[in-house]
Amino acid sequence: MKGFDDIPSGWQLFHSRSATSSSDLALSYLADNPAAHGVAFLVDEQTEGRGRQGRLWTSNRGDGMYLSVILAPKRDIIEWSSLSFLTSLSLLHAIQQLVPNNADKLKMKWPNDVLADGHKIAGILLEAHPPALIIGCGVNLLNAPQIAGRKVPIGDLSTFSQRDIGAFELASTFLHCLADNLARWHIADGPRSCIRSWRIFCDMIGQPIEVSLQDHKLKGRCTSIDDEGVLILEDNSGVSHRITTGDVHIMKTPSDEGGSATDV
Repeated sequence: MKGFDDIPSGWQLFHSRSATSSSDLALSYLADNPAAHGVAFLVDEQTEGRGRQGRLWTSNRGDGMYLSVILAPKRDIIEWSSLSFLTSLSLLHAIQQLVPNNADKLKMKWPNDVLADGHKIAGILLEAHPPALIIGCGVNLLNAPQIAGRKVPIGDLSTFSQRDIGAFELASTFLHCLADNLARWHIADGPRSCIRSWRIFCDMIGQPIEVSLQDHKLKGRCTSIDDEGVLILEDNSGVSHRITTGDVHIMKTPSDEGGSATDV
């Protein structure tokens, strides 16, 4: 078991048994320390954990790693969106280190989902508060919640790993990976290089997908995720669409299911 001092040099990690969310703790800290950087908050449970687009993130005590990190990015704010890719890449790197025997089962789904054997195990939420950014990260360690209506199956590390992984062990490893990747992100071609590294673990290219946008849906084939992190969808009429935000569902083909196409 790693100790609480096993974090990147110069960084801080605070621990709480319970909070509305780890990101609420980060936001409160940021109000009094607007120049904060490398300050993380780990909580055992969140009573009001949140995910992308206002969704609830189930956060029961002992079932997950609930962590938020304050960063002060030193690049133009227009490039901050690439930190979503960097965060999920860092989380994947951390899990690879802890469960190397199953590393080949870890995949990415645009824009920042981490999948283990096809199951979503993590959620990431970025909240910009210039000059700072709060990265919220939740990972299911045990007892993956069963959420009705979800098209992507939910999983946890206990069914993926042959060893128990604790919240602090994962948080510590993740923070080291995040700090290393962030140092690379700050160099000249860092954001694009980060997305290219992320793309290695994404197998969506060529897959039939459906994208839920604010007021409509698009169906087609994912032809690319470019160096800016934009998803390119080619619809059934051959028209290409550039998607910068939205919920993506990878469609199973009839040959996969032995029947009609189904969302996952």
